[in-house]
Amino acid sequence: MPTKPSLFIIESFSFEEERQGLIEGNILSQILNLCGVNSDYYFIRTEKELIEVIKIFKASTHRYLHISCHGNDDLIGLALENLRFTRFGDIVAPSLKGRRLFLSACKAVNRNLANQVLGEGCFSIVGPKGSVRFSDAAIMWASFYHMLFRSLEKENKTGIKQSDIEHLLGEVVDTFEHPMRFYYPNQNHTQFYRKEFLPLKEPKRSEAFSFR
Repeated sequence: MPTKPSLFIIESFSFEEERQGLIEGNILSQILNLCGVNSDYYFIRTEKELIEVIKIFKASTHRYLHISCHGNDDLIGLALENLRFTRFGDIVAPSLKGRRLFLSACKAVNRNLANQVLGEGCFSIVGPKGSVRFSDAAIMWASFYHMLFRSLEKENKTGIKQSDIEHLLGEVVDTFEHPMRFYYPNQNHTQFYRKEFLPLKEPKRSEAFSFR
């Protein structure tokens, strides 16, 4: 099924964070809806729910997947379970062929995660390099997507390119001063590359990695 440049949001945080309303994906969805951007939003707590919601995403026409959760160098944290990157990749990667993943999870957007996800045909992964305060995360991502979808509408584009993402990341990093990472594969999906964006538009040199 052909996809369209629209957003599918999955979120998972603790009961206490949910009670306090500290759930950025829900806020992001509401802001996007106010801007007229088509999005779907799901809150999950377990691996089983992730499996089922990913099936919905895979069957949808949404091209961009945004996952908001906790994470670290090795794990994706759901409300009631932690998933190692290998398991997360088994569940999510097959749904990402020809699509892009935006991951709002502290420290999880790294080489190990990219190795598990990009090899199935995913176009790219974008996310923070380190920790991001909740108060910044929701506004930062809303700004990124607002600029992204406004650009698509203004220029009558059917999708974004690597250069578009790099430009938007530069704008967001300069504004919010949170370093971001951008992983993408080569044309044959035999290697993948990383670019890091720091404040003042100073991306580090690109690095290439072979899939293991």
